[in-house]
Amino acid sequence: MVKIGNSIDIHPLAKGDYINIGGVEIPSHFTSVSYSDGDALLHCLTEAILGSLGKGDLGDNFPDTDPKYKDISSEYFLKEAKKMLEEENYHINNIDMMIVLESVKLKDYKKIVEHNIARILEIDSNKVNLKAGTNEKIASIGNDESYLCWASVIIEEGE
Repeated sequence: MVKIGNSIDIHPLAKGDYINIGGVEIPSHFTSVSYSDGDALLHCLTEAILGSLGKGDLGDNFPDTDPKYKDISSEYFLKEAKKMLEEENYHINNIDMMIVLESVKLKDYKKIVEHNIARILEIDSNKVNLKAGTNEKIASIGNDESYLCWASVIIEEGE
């Protein structure tokens, strides 16, 4: 059986030295504000995987009311979602993600992020795709007050 999961996540931005995207620290004048490490891309991808399995969302599985998740690396959430995939006898067929971030240019980092996500999930990097764009200076994203991520994942039963 083939299943699809989708998610969207938005995080506020604050002044900082780097932004964490896909487990990669990218030099920036902004950082993401969040209960954990603020990696909206990994949050979004984790939620897409959870959704494909019918396991709710990030808050259902890793609530921000639990102090053990304060400042935790979002890699933890993604690895836990991978364990759930394996327990249900599913594997990832394809991941497609989009990030909308105004001032931080990701052109030189997209492949690094794709490879890092593939490493975390222990899958071939050709199954991971990241697109990046801006919000054309419109609204909170265009004014560098926030950034937005989308993720879609296709999973398949069996090995």
